[in-house]
Amino acid sequence: MEILGIDIGSTFIKWAVMDLEEGKISKVSQIKSTDNISTENGNYEVDLKEILKSVNSIIDKCLYDYQGNINGIIFSTQMHGFAITDETGKPVTNYISWQDERCLRKMAAKDISYLDHLSTFITKEELSNTGIDLKPSLALSNLYTMIEEGFEIRDSDHFCTLGSAIIFNLTGHNVCHLTNAAATGLADITRRIWKKDLLEKIKCKNLHMPTIVSNIDICGYYNYKDYQIPIYPDIGDQQASIFGSKVQDNHLNINIGTAGQISIITEKFTRNAGELRPYFGNRYLNTISGMPSGRNLDVIINFLRNIGSELFGKKVTNDFIWEKLLNKKLSKTGSLKVDTDFFNVKNVGSGSISRITKDNLVLENLLAATYDDFGEKYKHSYDKLVNQSKQIDKIIFSGGVAKKNGYLSKIISDFIGLKFEISTTSHEVFAGLLELIRTKKSMV
Repeated sequence: MEILGIDIGSTFIKWAVMDLEEGKISKVSQIKSTDNISTENGNYEVDLKEILKSVNSIIDKCLYDYQGNINGIIFSTQMHGFAITDETGKPVTNYISWQDERCLRKMAAKDISYLDHLSTFITKEELSNTGIDLKPSLALSNLYTMIEEGFEIRDSDHFCTLGSAIIFNLTGHNVCHLTNAAATGLADITRRIWKKDLLEKIKCKNLHMPTIVSNIDICGYYNYKDYQIPIYPDIGDQQASIFGSKVQDNHLNINIGTAGQISIITEKFTRNAGELRPYFGNRYLNTISGMPSGRNLDVIINFLRNIGSELFGKKVTNDFIWEKLLNKKLSKTGSLKVDTDFFNVKNVGSGSISRITKDNLVLENLLAATYDDFGEKYKHSYDKLVNQSKQIDKIIFSGGVAKKNGYLSKIISDFIGLKFEISTTSHEVFAGLLELIRTKKSMV
């Protein structure tokens, strides 16, 4: 029995065929994800029609190639973002990505951002059961901003996570998994329902919300020729990756891809630091998000690429630069300091290169100082996340950036003071999806 797994990430859309009986993953392919199409300050919008078109094309090609032998489709998606559709699932808005920061704009006639204004009438107590705090990437924050800036919700409009928008278009049912519902900031993850009080406060009480599911059961069917293909729910990419990496309760997980998170598994709904995200087996991921990641490194790499283009007429790709840098052994000399807070949630653009002397601003020092800043920031978050009662034996690194850059993983682990492993699971998101659908592991 073969299942098609599709992972919709910020950088790539990937897919693989998963054999349930053999437990094998094969035919892994990828295409580049659609880029930001908005030019407005702070916006990060992706053409939802293009995403749906790409996903449909992937599905139809795989179903054609396997001649009806695909027995289901399951998704993993990037979290926090959202879209508005009509009652048929047709896009009304683009997909508003987790990288969107429109809520940091100042409100008209007020010297305060939309995000800060939200905190004046939404209390921490009201957010307590969401497991999350107000931040720029949340659907809660950016949907509120859109409404305040003039977006009008019609009675027939539906709110969708990225995954539920895809499922809606495939099956006619707007369904999302709890892992993605939680990431919007609009769900009570202890009761597994939408928080009507928050929806009313941001003027969305009439907005149709997806049905929340917390299991791995069929949520609809996609009609392809003479076949009805079962569609399974959309799993949050972090949860799928951690499950596929076989992270245990005594492990610290550091996931570095386009985004970065540091997490531990906990059985109690108790917040010491960071967020609480629903996890399988009635557990939670205590997570600090917004950590330095691939997009932070890309700021440095894009700078290097621009130098090559502007000064030397050499147009090279980011991959080409990384191929050169990953083979370079680093030994920092001097006091050069890099602050990688290029996407700081409270003060956008607060990153810097400092402590420059007449002879220390060289490529090796720049990269080494960037890695050291990663180490310092992950150590700081580790100290907040892990208390004395939690025994952590080692770090498990996952995510494409961490896997490609073992030296960066070593730097971070040295700062934290724990031994580490880089996940040896090939395609950990698909490994997680495969194991979830084999075991039907639910949130309870």
